[in-house]
Amino acid sequence: MGLGSLKLVVFPSVVSSSLESAAVAFVPQGPGLVLMGGKTDVTDAFRWMQQTLMGEAKGVGGDLVVLTAKSDNFRDAEIAAAAPFSSVRTIRIDPEASAAELARAGALISEAHAVFMGGGNQANYLGWAGTPVQKAIQGVYDKGGVVGGTSAGLAVLGEHVFAARDGGVGPQKALLNPGSASLALAHDFLEFPPMKGTLTDTHFAERDRLGRLIAMMAGQLQAGTAGIRGIGVDEGAALVINGKGVAQVLKEGSAPGGAHFVSMGASDFTPFTPAGALTATAKVQHVLTSAPFSLDSPPSKPVPVRVEAGKMRVDVVTRYGWSVAELEE
Repeated sequence: MGLGSLKLVVFPSVVSSSLESAAVAFVPQGPGLVLMGGKTDVTDAFRWMQQTLMGEAKGVGGDLVVLTAKSDNFRDAEIAAAAPFSSVRTIRIDPEASAAELARAGALISEAHAVFMGGGNQANYLGWAGTPVQKAIQGVYDKGGVVGGTSAGLAVLGEHVFAARDGGVGPQKALLNPGSASLALAHDFLEFPPMKGTLTDTHFAERDRLGRLIAMMAGQLQAGTAGIRGIGVDEGAALVINGKGVAQVLKEGSAPGGAHFVSMGASDFTPFTPAGALTATAKVQHVLTSAPFSLDSPPSKPVPVRVEAGKMRVDVVTRYGWSVAELEE
């Protein structure tokens, strides 16, 4: 039987060659979060994960579990070489995994100090809601560990989550029909205080997702949410957040992107009818800097973005990396 036919695959751990303190019970010094935009891994984000676990100490420490739903072994050896975790291992949990397999996976995750979810389809991760897997991921953060994800793994880290049960939705379609069932959100899959009231999106500039994020935020506001914040992260970038809500943008090499913070309130959009187009104004802050900042006060001037009858207008385009096609169609 090949690995592809198994519903739970626990890959061998990549263990650090230096484990002087292995006999001492490790106590993680977080918590922390890693929001990675997708496609390109951000090496410094894995280093930040490990250093957050260590606190003021240096050296080897912390066990990292990488979770996927469909992919084979993640880049465990590369991560272990970049950051001195005690061990790194991938666990692949198929959407059709049995209750017993979910329980086994949850037990393994609960022993870890950090969890990182890979890409794919976030609907597969949302299927873990209420299972030992979901509870174990939450438990890692609650005991002072670090939880992160890239692409789909990032998408499930906010209080509000684009469920993607019908696959992806483009920005133009979203703005023309923000009430579409294809834009449905899930809520409270995981509970992290810095992500309260937050909806995230990934591959942000590269896949022109500003319009989609604004449409989903408007839909949630219309549903009665008092306030909502959007965070979009570009490919090759990661937003890391410590337990005090201090954030930092890390990037891989010369990647041009960063993190986008989108704000809207109940008075910033016109209530829409089923199948009706969106009219709204959002404020967007694009952060490229790597200096730490408060998550509630991004160090960038807000830029107003106006949507009229499903068409977006903005004064600043190339400075923020958004495509002219999305903003002017």
